Amino acid sequence: MFYRSSPGSTTKSSTKQYPVLGVKMSRPCNVVSFSSTHPHLLAAGLDKVRNDPCLLVWDISQAIDAPAGTQTSSTPSYYQNYRPQSARSTTALDREALFSGKQNNILPHPQIPARPIQQYGPSEAIASCAWSSHGGAPLLIAGMGNKYLRVYDIRGKPSFSSSSVDSMATPLQFATKAVYGAAVDPFNPNRLASYTEEGVVKLWDLRKKTDPISFFHSLSRIAFSPSRPGLLASLSRDAFSINLWDIQESSSLKATMATGDKSPLLSLAEIPEDELSIPVLWKSRRSTTSSKPIACFSFIPKHASSCRSNMSVLTMQKDNQFETINLEEACKMAWRPTGGLLLTGGSDMETRFITSDSRAFGFRRVPAEGEGNPKLELLTPTLLKEAATELANDISVVMRERVKMGYAMECRKNLGVVKDDWKMKELWSWVECADILAHDTTQRIEYNFQGVHSLWMSTAVYVWNAHLATDLSKNSNKDKMLVLQERTEDMLAMVETAKPIQRNIALKVCGFGFTQAELEEELVRLESRGEYDKAAGWAFFGGLPHRAIQALNSGRGSGENDQQRKLMSAVLAGFQPNTLAENPTWRALCESLSEDMVDRPYLRAIFAYISSNDWFRVLNEPKLSLKERVAVALRVLDDQQLTEYLDRLTAQLISEGDVEGVLLTGLTPQAVDLFEQTVNRYGDVQTASLVMSFVVPRRFKDKRVEDWTER
Repeated sequence: MFYRSSPGSTTKSSTKQYPVLGVKMSRPCNVVSFSSTHPHLLAAGLDKVRNDPCLLVWDISQAIDAPAGTQTSSTPSYYQNYRPQSARSTTALDREALFSGKQNNILPHPQIPARPIQQYGPSEAIASCAWSSHGGAPLLIAGMGNKYLRVYDIRGKPSFSSSSVDSMATPLQFATKAVYGAAVDPFNPNRLASYTEEGVVKLWDLRKKTDPISFFHSLSRIAFSPSRPGLLASLSRDAFSINLWDIQESSSLKATMATGDKSPLLSLAEIPEDELSIPVLWKSRRSTTSSKPIACFSFIPKHASSCRSNMSVLTMQKDNQFETINLEEACKMAWRPTGGLLLTGGSDMETRFITSDSRAFGFRRVPAEGEGNPKLELLTPTLLKEAATELANDISVVMRERVKMGYAMECRKNLGVVKDDWKMKELWSWVECADILAHDTTQRIEYNFQGVHSLWMSTAVYVWNAHLATDLSKNSNKDKMLVLQERTEDMLAMVETAKPIQRNIALKVCGFGFTQAELEEELVRLESRGEYDKAAGWAFFGGLPHRAIQALNSGRGSGENDQQRKLMSAVLAGFQPNTLAENPTWRALCESLSEDMVDRPYLRAIFAYISSNDWFRVLNEPKLSLKERVAVALRVLDDQQLTEYLDRLTAQLISEGDVEGVLLTGLTPQAVDLFEQTVNRYGDVQTASLVMSFVVPRRFKDKRVEDWTER
């Protein structure tokens, strides 16, 4: 029973009486809690008494509205089927009048206490309790019996006797020792925090019963911030500061939808766990240090009229002195959709655009003067240069820079944009060549953006005049293709094959469909640019070892590299391609030279083949471009070997998401598989959508390409 005297009066007759909330058996009260969504509801958790409920719920508005001297034992019809939408609102209870003593005759007689509207937990000590809500219904969460967290829906017929406790449906139950300090996040009614006697904090989601997130900390109190979502504060025993934990979680639309007239507990239990997100403990930090050990704390509510954005807590020290501590708010960062980094601190924001030549940067919060908000001040430099470069290489920044440089459907312009990326240059070089061939009406066949692998595995090629697939197995059409398989003295060497047409077309797709005269023009061009090693390699791989020796001797300088090339040409002159005789000493010398040519891949590949007579030593040379290796394979491997090699190489490049592999897949459904891996690995949805737009949806459709384009 509580008493309060009216101002200026000291007589007992002027004493103002307050409600008496009755308990059947007197015992210690461990916790009391008002519902924030239904403030007329009060829960109290009591110590254990045999065969008597220990968790009681009152509606204090019922006690306040009862006429003086009137018993409240009869059940009002209002509570026969309790519904929160019918409950008295926050404004219905005049708290100002209640606590100022301005109302008269509103309290029941002190000898007739108000009875609870619900009672739970017979013979179970209550360690903590907290209120939540779901679908507008109040939910009561309690740590009970040192082994359970239970969630009760308090709606239903009131229970005034121990024989009718737990009259509502069976509560949700979590078996745990973390029954202390139960606290609900004000911004997420499904998120609950509690801790064990040993100080292990557990984060629960009321919608699922899987193991919670746990982190260890010796605790005496926890509380969620009333003004910042996902901010949990904890106090260790005998600590001089408060620990702050930032929790982040993605929301699920299905999990947060209203559930109609179903019981809140049933609707919570029916949500599939795969539709729920997982909370993540983002980071932790500490408040400023207090002058003395802190006994307890509470967040200071923010007033709507306050212009300050920082949070504060009121602490009580061990010697019962109070102290206010301002909490430093964590700065948050996010990438803008148009590029750049957005930094927030309190109510202040800064945007920073990062390029490869940007100076490293940092930021700090500058306290405001008076009642103003703190500001973010950029600092340069506080990060390493490498960190800024790493940010500049982020794919979102790279794609934005490409767009600014005109990266689109024009292949020649794209080659200039990606000139510093070798694989991207190879990709757009091939797309440019394939686009020219696909629109060249002077060609006898239609390429249709086919790759080497798809051309080799197909038994049909496409004739321009017919615009239909021509099956090479039909005799009536063979005469149309004779020109593609005729061998002349000007053609480069090639193994015997049952598919000469496919090999010739594939060589054209690789950019190596040369006659001897055309190859000579390319070699002269390379030599004029000083690329003697490359010229020698192309000549040797084309079956012209004598021309390779000439290329190595073409240098007229007297530098070290020129002298080395001349020595290499002398060794190469001992190569006898059509002889069975072997000189072990000479082959060992070539093997040694191959191992020494670490930075000269063409000479390394040449001498690797000479020393082993194995073309796969060339085909497995990683520093040769893919088109060069595939062109060699098309000339030297028999049909069975070529099939196995192309199958294996195509599967490898698709799994790696290597854009250079478009040479093999072409712009076919296989290419979509390749670009899917590229997007998954590197996030370059821009290139994937641009390249595939040459054929989708004109030649075929694929939902993945449509999704990339819509991004």
